Amino acid sequence: PGKLVATEPGPLRRSNNVGQLLHVSTAHGDPGEPPRADMVTVEACIANVLRYVEDENRYSSVLIPMLGTGQGGLRVKAVAAKLLERAVAFMRENPHGKLKSVYLLAYSEIDADDLAQAFQQRAAAGDFVDEQALPQPDAGAVKPAESTPATSAEV
Repeated sequence: PGKLVATEPGPLRRSNNVGQLLHVSTAHGDPGEPPRADMVTVEACIANVLRYVEDENRYSSVLIPMLGTGQGGLRVKAVAAKLLERAVAFMRENPHGKLKSVYLLAYSEIDADDLAQAFQQRAAAGDFVDEQALPQPDAGAVKPAESTPATSAEV
């Protein structure tokens, strides 16, 4: 768990201007047991993704989904808070780096609301410079059955 593998984006390069796909494994388990994720592994995955993007020095932005919340079983609220914490810390530690934007992805309206609440809590603590970039609950949400993300927000 936590290991990063970079692959070519295939048709996403043309359709969505994606430079690379970064795959990380958040879940682990034993044979016969369902996969499960933990916050320590999610935090390692976040660090690996941010460091890779910065070290590659080719990309100014990255989109990170709510890691570990699918089959890994973690709650979106907890993962959103951890993603924000690590992204804000990384950007503060690397103010002159090539990576300028970290986008966080929610897949459903409920997840989007949880992500927006996490942003609002961080904003109340003074963590963001551009509060116009903050998502509002239900802002930009689409039906979960659609293939596009429900919302993304920039750190």
